Amino acid sequence: MKDPVLYGEFRRQLKAVQIAIRVHGASNNSFTDNCQGNPHQAPYSIEVRSDAISLVQDKPLKQWTFLLPEGLRALPGSCSGLEWIQGEGIQMRLQLETDDLNGAQEAEPEKGGELDEETGDLFLKALENPSCEVSCSRCGAPLVQPSGGFKKVLPLPSGDWGDMAADMWCCKSKVIAEERGKMSPLQLNPEEGSIMVDDLHLLINSRMLTKGSVQIEVKKMTGLSNTKQTGKSFNVLCQRCGNILGSIDNSGGSSQLETTKLYRYAVCIQHKRNHLSDKMNNPLQQTICSVMVSLFKNQMTFKYIIEDEEEHKPRLLIWLLGIDTRLLFGGAPSTIKDQAGSSSLHQPSPPIPPEGSRLEVQLKSLPIVKVLYQTCNSDTGQRLGQEWNKDLMVHGITLTMEACLQLGLLLATSTLQAPPSMRQMNGFRVGSLKL
Repeated sequence: MKDPVLYGEFRRQLKAVQIAIRVHGASNNSFTDNCQGNPHQAPYSIEVRSDAISLVQDKPLKQWTFLLPEGLRALPGSCSGLEWIQGEGIQMRLQLETDDLNGAQEAEPEKGGELDEETGDLFLKALENPSCEVSCSRCGAPLVQPSGGFKKVLPLPSGDWGDMAADMWCCKSKVIAEERGKMSPLQLNPEEGSIMVDDLHLLINSRMLTKGSVQIEVKKMTGLSNTKQTGKSFNVLCQRCGNILGSIDNSGGSSQLETTKLYRYAVCIQHKRNHLSDKMNNPLQQTICSVMVSLFKNQMTFKYIIEDEEEHKPRLLIWLLGIDTRLLFGGAPSTIKDQAGSSSLHQPSPPIPPEGSRLEVQLKSLPIVKVLYQTCNSDTGQRLGQEWNKDLMVHGITLTMEACLQLGLLLATSTLQAPPSMRQMNGFRVGSLKL
């Protein structure tokens, strides 16, 4: 039998975790409910202590001990809902406590701390570093290498600030109002050495792009959008790998060619001395999480429509479930302890542990944004998308077609990592994005 794998979702505000232990090749549905105080004859038993959860197999005798991450303590008497699910394994609920060192942060996840660092602040701090550079997220080709860093890092107004500003003019004179209406759309043009940042984009002066790093092609517009366009829009592609990095809009006149809009989810921010940190490995996940966490904290927004910018069609519907979830997981034993009590590092684990062995597995902890999602390919998804479009509380996020497909793949992969019984809810699939 292969080693069991533990999967858990810890809600920090509720201080509760839903745990599933997958036991491979086990068809028997009986086990010892030691944490409930109801022992009986069974091939498996569950033991819970403050720092670990143990699964014990009776014949042959084997024990797997899953060690909780540092800072988390279990309450053995809070074990509930212990059951065997055929084809999956054992599921249970448990209360967890945090130690005093980070208890305050865990209790109030929405107030500063980890979430702010993982969403907006981390990105801005990376841009403010004197040795930062902007590179392609796919191949790592350098795109912008400011000498000594950017002189100014300026946050852009959130939301549709351009449309709102255009409607804020109140003129007594009809002539002035008419002249105001003839003006070109409001645009922000950063100076060379400066960068402007919003939820999804970076605005830079086109002269800052590294020579020979990008190529420009005319953006193909479909349907009614093409007839209304007075100028041309261009896609900015990576010269090395062809990844779509951003766009240039010439609808406001030739002066707009001086400004390049880069997609935050298509570029990486890294330091010349230090390559990408783990947190910046997937800019798309980081960007979408940043948008959802920010809108949830500021506007209590739960529903999001992901549409592509080429055809302006909804591709994904996302319903935010929580931003206070931590994923606990582990399966490959890190330490073997024999019956004499000696321990040694274990690389890799044997496929069939010897009888009488005790294997310790150090659980890993990962902050996630938990969501429900639905694709818009089916009739049900399209109908639901039309309903969401009428809801003023739903926020739209426009991405490139490639980014929409990549986001759907990330969510589908996260769904497959969860036990089958935890993959569906109310007609939606359950997924997560890593912070």
